[in-house]
Amino acid sequence: MTICIFNPEHDLCLAKGRAHYVPPRSAVDFARRDAQAVMGVLYPDAVCCSVYDLSSAVVGTLLSQAQAPASSPNLGEQLMVTNSSPKLGEVDARRADGGVCRVTAWGWDAVVKHELLKRGIPAALLPSDDELATIRTLQHRSTVLPLQEDCREVHSIEEMESLLCAREHWVLKAPWSGAGRGLRFVHGSLTAIDRDWLLKTVAAQRCVIAEPRRDVVADVALEYVMGGDTLLSQRQAAASSPNLGEQPDSVCLLQKPSGSSPKLGEVDARRADGGVCMNFLGYSYFKTGSGVYKENIAWSDEQIESSFSLLPIRTRVEQWLAENIWPRYRGPLGVDLMVCVDGSIHVAEINFRHTMGMVAHERLKVMGYRL
Repeated sequence: MTICIFNPEHDLCLAKGRAHYVPPRSAVDFARRDAQAVMGVLYPDAVCCSVYDLSSAVVGTLLSQAQAPASSPNLGEQLMVTNSSPKLGEVDARRADGGVCRVTAWGWDAVVKHELLKRGIPAALLPSDDELATIRTLQHRSTVLPLQEDCREVHSIEEMESLLCAREHWVLKAPWSGAGRGLRFVHGSLTAIDRDWLLKTVAAQRCVIAEPRRDVVADVALEYVMGGDTLLSQRQAAASSPNLGEQPDSVCLLQKPSGSSPKLGEVDARRADGGVCMNFLGYSYFKTGSGVYKENIAWSDEQIESSFSLLPIRTRVEQWLAENIWPRYRGPLGVDLMVCVDGSIHVAEINFRHTMGMVAHERLKVMGYRL
């Protein structure tokens, strides 16, 4: 039994950084309305819902369906975590009698954990507070700065004014933000509103990230699962379709950064020496407006790769992930890229959660596209 929680408010919850937060009604309504449509594509055999649609009674029923003995006085005490180093993004608890209950979420944060605990999900099935803190730390935009040579951390008005002397147009980003929030477009000088926003954001989130304003012609993403033993990677490896040929999805299993990326459709065997495991799910091509995701475009991996020459930057990203993220994170992540009018490609951000690109990619496979 797998319970999949759709919590599109995740980015906002990370920005708040606390367990007691009431997300916007629009986000809650979206989760309730479309949980099955979104998460069900990735996990078709799971129970997919919003956390706000779960009740203690429903949770009890779901857990009992995982073959928990009816005589158990305390289900939480009877659960045994099977992985001594639980993977971020999901935790597997298995009973001695063979029953399995797994819980995964669109993205893990303190709010969704708090809500699940309130509804009776045992703590053994959820990430620890330390693991949640790691996810939040990684999601801070400063994490990806090594892949963004011309972006800068800004800590003061003076620093930003110095950057404006060298370049006129910038985008200022709050380190924890999403859905188009936490962005300010600066042209030539800082307005009074810009100054106030910058100071407040620095006080709350340590800095702001200054990114040169670019002439972007396409938004694409690299979609991964870190760890071959995660639920999503197992689901991808097990999935098969006569329309997709005999080879499973692209998988990149590296002992160390290799300097080259696997070809689409290529699969390397799992290393017995404990090497890095990154499952490359594929590319996604999507549209945005003022930093807000709009929709995905139905292009195959081969179309996207050949149209935008992505292999060089994909190789660089995978080397960096292997060295810096693999030791700290297991679970889904998406790397958003900006393709500019001059042909240059830049890393925009990394999302340490499921993404709509993953959903679109899986839906295309279901529809029979050869990816």
